Amino acid sequence: MIDIERIDADITLKDTVVYRAYNILNAQLGSLFFSTGLGIDLNFFLGQNFTIQTEVFFNYIQQVLVDNRITISDVKTVIQDFRTKFEFQLKESNSNQLIGG
Repeated sequence: MIDIERIDADITLKDTVVYRAYNILNAQLGSLFFSTGLGIDLNFFLGQNFTIQTEVFFNYIQQVLVDNRITISDVKTVIQDFRTKFEFQLKESNSNQLIGG
């Protein structure tokens, strides 16, 4: 789905699924008054009693996106300077698609 946004005289097109995924991955689970189930539980992974494992966190992110009907078409893992970055390629889900997790 594409959103059309008009600012003054400029009209731009924005890919809705990318912004939806961005909002989901940047909200702490339970922090939004209007949608307490939206977001990821980053505090759990950054807590003192948990040793973060990259694969576990990666699978958790994928599951949250799939649960919110966002289809991941490709994932690129970039490791640089002791940091791991996941680059997700997304596509809009059709209502007839079956998504398994």
